[in-house]
Parts: sequence; C-alpha cells; structure tokens
Amino acid sequence: MDRKVVSEITLTLLLASMLSVSMTSVAKAEETVVAVDPPAVTATVGQIFSINITITDVYAEAGHGGLWLWMVKIRWNPDVLRVAVDELGAPLIEDGPFLRDVGPTLFIYSPPRPGEIPEMCCVLLVAREAEGSGTLATITFNVTAAGETDIIIYETDLVDFDENPIPHTVVNGHVTVITVEALSATINFHPGTLNLLSKGKWVACCIELPEGYDVSDIDASTIMLDEMVSAESEPATVTPRFMRVRFSRAEVTSYIFANVDMTELSEERFMTVTLTVTGYLNDGTPFRGDDAVRILLPMPRSWRFLETLEFPIPL
Repeated sequence: MDRKVVSEITLTLLLASMLSVSMTSVAKAEETVVAVDPPAVTATVGQIFSINITITDVYAEAGHGGLWLWMVKIRWNPDVLRVAVDELGAPLIEDGPFLRDVGPTLFIYSPPRPGEIPEMCCVLLVAREAEGSGTLATITFNVTAAGETDIIIYETDLVDFDENPIPHTVVNGHVTVITVEALSATINFHPGTLNLLSKGKWVACCIELPEGYDVSDIDASTIMLDEMVSAESEPATVTPRFMRVRFSRAEVTSYIFANVDMTELSEERFMTVTLTVTGYLNDGTPFRGDDAVRILLPMPRSWRFLETLEFPIPL
C-alpha cells in the first residue's frame, strides 16, 4: 500500500481518537446542578404541595470524588407559604433517597422559621460516595395567601469523602398562588339546636357540594369551622350525596362563648348563630358554606345569681 495512503489513514484514526476522547471529557465534565423540582408551581390558598431538592450529574472526576455530604439553606416569602406539619406538629421535611440508596445516612435540619429553613444536611455514615442524579430532600408546604414567591437555595455545600468541594450551580424555584372562587356548599349541623352546657363529645356536620362535584374529592384534613376549629382527623363518612365530619363539641362551644353577646344570651337563653365551614378539594379548589344554628344556654338553679349580674363581668 502506498505510504502516503497509510499516513492519511493513520492521521484520520488519530484525529478520530482525539475527538472521541474530547467528547468523552466534555460529557464527564457536565456541570453538577442543585435545583428545586418542579421549578414552577401554581397553587391556590389552602393547598398543600411538595417540592424536591434535587442533584443532577454529580460524578467523580479530577479534583473530587462523588457526593458524600450535602448542606443547603432554603428561604421563601413567609406571607405566602409555610412548612406543613404532621398530626404531631413535626415539620414535613424528609431526606431523599440519593444518599440513602448508597448506605446509611444521618439527616438533620434546623427547625423551620417563618420563610426559612436555616439548614438541612445529610451525610453518609460509611466511606462511600453517590454518583449520578436524584433527590436530596422533600419539603411540603401549606399555601397561606395569594401572591408569588421564589424558593431560594443558598449557601450550598457538596463534598466528597475526602472533604473535597464539588463545584456546582443552583437553580431556584418559583410559586404562584392564584385566587379561585369558592364552591358554594350546603352545610347542615347536627344537632340543629346546640346546648352549650351539654356533656356531649361531638358536633356533626354534613357537607354537600354543587351538582357536578363529588364529595369524595374533598380533602377532609382541610375542613375548618370559621377558620378556627379543625374537623377531627378520623376518616370522614362519605355517601353519594354528602360528607359527614365531626368537630370537637368542647372546641365549638368555647369558640361560640368567645364570640357571642353573653348579655343577650343570658337574658334570652336562646340565640341563632351562623357557622361557616370551609375546606378544599384534592385539586385545591376551595368550598364554603354556612348554616344557622340555634344555641341554648340553660340556666341551672345554682346559676340564678347570674341574672343579677351585668355582662361582661368587670375584673
């Protein structure tokens, strides 16, 4: 074969090899990103939603290994969002599986403040490192008001087992809270006449939605009386027409005592009050309804001296 042809073939193979190595290096040098996912959320007031803090393209390369420890801080507009809590009042902040899938971990966070989680951190408890992409943590929020807010990740640290820093960029998220007109629900309290001195335990409430909506779509955990008394957390009773929930009778009675004209009630013994029930469907659609409830304050003989007093009683 002609030496010139051989040289050209050799040169071509050499260039192809160099190009392949160059492309591989570019692929391996893909920048590591810590981000809020989803990057944009649209929600309604009262809705509960979750976001993930994710990591993308973290690999061992020149200067550092894979991920062994991460640390971030999060902030947002406290007028729009707050961290949701479970039934025991614990913040709904959880570590993701990215490091856990490699080995045992220690996940810690500072108690949330209004508009801020001062610190979240997770470290592997073994001499291993995670590579690739995945979820670092999950945070669940309650929407408290209409408006907009960024969810900002700041003061981030990523290190390998030898405590070498891992270069990375950060992508923040954004939440838009829109106002949705509440569905008009039909509300019926049972009993219809509420004895304020009764030793009963519950006040029942039946909720019926407008035609075209299914009561099974109601998120029972969002139901409240006058934005002050939450429905009991036990599963609600659902029929084809209505959802039946219960409120603590003691809480309802205390709320009524604090908000009625005691002078009038002590004189008349009976009054009619309007109680409002609000809540949300699972898709965030709000509903609202009122019911007129008759309240009764019986006067035991031992209380007859109250008839000579004026309300409110001066301290």
